[in-house]
Amino acid sequence: MVKTGHQLLLESIPEEVIHIQIADWLSKVLFPDTYFTTVEVSNQQGGNAGRNKQGRNKRRGVKTSFPDILIIHKGQCYLMEVKKHGKHATKDQLEEHNKIRAAGGIVHDDSVHNIDEARIFLKKHNISTREIGYD
Repeated sequence: MVKTGHQLLLESIPEEVIHIQIADWLSKVLFPDTYFTTVEVSNQQGGNAGRNKQGRNKRRGVKTSFPDILIIHKGQCYLMEVKKHGKHATKDQLEEHNKIRAAGGIVHDDSVHNIDEARIFLKKHNISTREIGYD
């Protein structure tokens, strides 16, 4: 299959940029009664510095496969995995998602690749925003 110019452009956007875009959007549209935070990814830095940081984070209890964004709304935890266009959660990430679900957390069924998909996630779980209301 030949990729279109649009597909190639989407695939060129780094995951970190998408993550920042979604976090910035959430900070603008969520109401004060909904809390969100992003989770530092411990394996993004390569080489010895990355291994050292990953080792420190592991000792502190950081799970390397934990989803990227945590949202708390009406006492429930919702989690989103952010990926660049065309990528999906890894096997390790899917296993971590299942552990979170077993504990009562709600993890998006698939990775979120842009603000529109994040918006769909919020709508699916009746999380109101300044753009749209659901309650």
